[in-house]
Amino acid sequence: MMRFKIISPVTIVFFMAMMLLGFSNNTLAVPKTVFLRKVLCDTKHLICVKGSLYYDANDYELSFNGRVQKSTRAGVLTIVLEGLTEEGDLYKVKLRTAVEGKYSEIVRLTRRHKKKFGPAEQWSVRKIRYKLRNE
Repeated sequence: MMRFKIISPVTIVFFMAMMLLGFSNNTLAVPKTVFLRKVLCDTKHLICVKGSLYYDANDYELSFNGRVQKSTRAGVLTIVLEGLTEEGDLYKVKLRTAVEGKYSEIVRLTRRHKKKFGPAEQWSVRKIRYKLRNE
């Protein structure tokens, strides 16, 4: 007579979850928000911003949300971001928007990538550029 061992439902769920994680690569990646704890300025200190980075690996959406801390006048703000994969591949992305240059102005820069450029999970601000608007 054969005897069967009864497996608990918790064990079954655990093994199913481990199988999904093992086969998924990047499909179950959780969106990440990085709170930048310092004020970021361009090299000439024409503008300074403070905010956070958001990256959703499933939708390939990368964004910076923040506020102007200091500015001289209206212009175009460019934030250059770098992303690093587990394999050590480096990716650069530019986010650009027009800014009125007012204190505490809300800045939202978002970019969706048409092509997958790897599962970059560690993003950081490389540099900030600000070009004053001609008047």
